[in-house]
Amino acid sequence: MFDAITIGDAVYDTFIKLEKDDISVICPHSRRKGLTCDEPVLCLSYGEKIAVSDVHFDIGGSASNVAVGLARQGFKTVLIGAVGKDERGKEILKKLKDENVSTSSTLLLKDIKSSFSIIINYRGERTILIHRGLSNYTKLNIPKKINTKLIFVGPLGVGYEKIYKDVVSLISTKNIALALNPGGIQITEKGSALRGVLKVTNILFLNKEEARELLDIKRVLEIKEMLSEIKKMGPKTIIITDGPQGAYVFDGKIFYEMGASKAERKEATGAGDSFTSGFLGAYLLAKDLKEALQWGVINASGVIENIGAQKGLSSRKQIKKNLKEAPIPRPI
Repeated sequence: MFDAITIGDAVYDTFIKLEKDDISVICPHSRRKGLTCDEPVLCLSYGEKIAVSDVHFDIGGSASNVAVGLARQGFKTVLIGAVGKDERGKEILKKLKDENVSTSSTLLLKDIKSSFSIIINYRGERTILIHRGLSNYTKLNIPKKINTKLIFVGPLGVGYEKIYKDVVSLISTKNIALALNPGGIQITEKGSALRGVLKVTNILFLNKEEARELLDIKRVLEIKEMLSEIKKMGPKTIIITDGPQGAYVFDGKIFYEMGASKAERKEATGAGDSFTSGFLGAYLLAKDLKEALQWGVINASGVIENIGAQKGLSSRKQIKKNLKEAPIPRPI
């Protein structure tokens, strides 16, 4: 029996750091002198060679990150996903196996390229260019007889409706908890598949931007209003992360806010996934909501202090050791 199944992407990540003089978040044409553009942008000179001061390779993807995060904590995990029969696919599978994540349900497909991304790191924030190798997610197979305590479903691509339907069918017949982090396609479409899976979701993970998009409300909502409105969609517990500001949670009874740890922010890729795996680790151990938030923040702090989505993931022992220094969740 597995402690957790994660469903979604495993990605070969390439991190690049650009020279400071070659990149800007200030409007280059002085349309708004001294101010950023209406939305923060990266401005690079068109048609020129841009110097890269550093490069780093790692494995990422939400489902992969959560699987590795839970495995580091000693949980038995398996990844349901797909990679291509190429060098990137081999690297991904090797890393997962080295991290004690089962790849027994990870498809090796000759007709796809493994997913990869190029991540531009600037001032601790990241901009991601991603290629999803799997163009049709109906190819993923969820075994009907698989035994697990928890299923985590990360962002998915085209064909996600079948995955959602299979997951709902599986957990309706077994005592399995469902954790969900919908991706851009699911949130933008807001279709019946998403509405159906939200009704049976135990824990919903969203960042603040995703929460706003999911609600699709014109007026600006306070965080408690956002949590309350999303609760009406069916999930038992909603968690909204907000980068350096920390996280907020609502379980239908009480609202909590949790500040971020005072970590040196080196690179933010995987911060949300590391929070998720920390929180879910505590959940699997039947910790209360406040301690689960602390596990999430502790795990995320280790990741943002490193380059890559998995390098800084903590063991269960490390998380417990750092609990005394973790911020204290408080009701809001």
